[in-house]
Parts: sequence; C-alpha cells; structure tokens
Amino acid sequence: MANEVKVPKLGLTMDEAFITSICVGEGDRVKKGDTLFEIETDKITTVIESEYDGIVKQICIKAEETYPIGEVMAIIE
Repeated sequence: MANEVKVPKLGLTMDEAFITSICVGEGDRVKKGDTLFEIETDKITTVIESEYDGIVKQICIKAEETYPIGEVMAIIE
C-alpha cells in the first residue's frame, strides 16, 4: 500500500514551506520516526519524520525550493 507524505500545516498562518534538505533517497528503507526532510517556515525550522515503515518509492520534491501545504513530498510503500 502506498502512503503519501505531504507538506504539513504547522501553524495557523503557514501556507508554504521551504525544503532545506532531503534526508532519504528513493529505494531507502525507513521506519516510523526516521527523518525524511528538513523544512523551514517563516517561524520555525523542523524535521518531517516518517509516519510509516516501508521503502521510499518516490521523492516528489527538490531541496532548496518552496512548496504549498499539502504538496506530496514522497511516497512510501
């Protein structure tokens, strides 16, 4: 089963996030809690952790770019 990892809404005024780094690659095995991405908003810098155990099938974004809330960042199967 494929699971989408999306840009989360971390605050009431947040509408986009800047991806500072991608910490996994396609084909990597991840466990729940593993760091997938580092993001920066107008107020905080934080990590996005995996909510799933599985294999990263696709990275859908690029580092050093800004994406809207809800944009698919990766697919974990």
